[in-house]
Amino acid sequence: MFTLDDLLDATGGRVIHGAIQQGRAFVGGAFDSRVAEPGSVFFALRGERDGHDFVADAFARGVAAAVVERSVEGLPEAALVVQVPEPLQALRRLAEALRDAHPIPAVGITGNVGKTTTKEATAAALGARYRVLRSAASFNNEIGVPLTFLAIEASHEVAVVEIGFYVPGEIADLCSLVRPRIGVITAIPERPVHFSRTPSVEAIAAGKAELIASLPADGLALLNADDPRVRSLAPGTKRASCSMASPPMPSFARPTSERPGSTACASSRVAARRPPTCARRSRAAISLRPRSPRSVPRPSSASLWTRPRSRSRRWTRRRTG
Repeated sequence: MFTLDDLLDATGGRVIHGAIQQGRAFVGGAFDSRVAEPGSVFFALRGERDGHDFVADAFARGVAAAVVERSVEGLPEAALVVQVPEPLQALRRLAEALRDAHPIPAVGITGNVGKTTTKEATAAALGARYRVLRSAASFNNEIGVPLTFLAIEASHEVAVVEIGFYVPGEIADLCSLVRPRIGVITAIPERPVHFSRTPSVEAIAAGKAELIASLPADGLALLNADDPRVRSLAPGTKRASCSMASPPMPSFARPTSERPGSTACASSRVAARRPPTCARRSRAAISLRPRSPRSVPRPSSASLWTRPRSRSRRWTRRRTG
């Protein structure tokens, strides 16, 4: 939640339509008039379509204000319109101001597979104890991440933010807004999504590593050690690497006195080791397949197999027709 004063101070905009009400508050933001919520602020962004063409529709859906680059005709008399040089930059500046005002800890999540699922699971787990601000849907780019922070409230205690990657440097830029204390990298497959926008898989991995580099000195990087490309990023971390299918592997980190190199280098690096045998075998231990596939008959189309009540009994077949 933020006020008109917050909006004007952060963006340097001016009201060009509607009456100014001191202390007027808004909840969240939108750039798509079709999903704009009542009481939110609509940002008329330019893309494949010009957001200025949908300002009137946004007000019809109940938005409380609109941020535009130029004046728009045919609006209700009471419609509050703020003019700025560039709406996208105004969105970012407002988000930064609200982030400054609410310095809650944040978890940043990236990866080419599983970002949204991991974000939802993390938010659900933290939600059992904290009030969580989280990204809506897949809002993970230069528009979606700032919009996430427009929904921040004083009661929020932690943020869980999904961070996407399209070009090198984007994650580093978004992290300057998110300011994560914990960074999670899920997976980097052989042919990730958005592959055509980057020169190589290695470039994508380097882009994901920007999340690690943005963490503070006391931050924590959680890496999927079952993914070889994600695991290869472990030397750039300061904490242990974890597998999504295995228990934490503190053996990845060696005592500082055992690390090679200068003191400064040793304090900012961790030596990556091969996961211990028990960790490597953990994936087989949690397999959903039967331990002895040959002993479990496969049902035919005309029969139904019945599970035995005890281990000593064999599987029995009941005819179905």
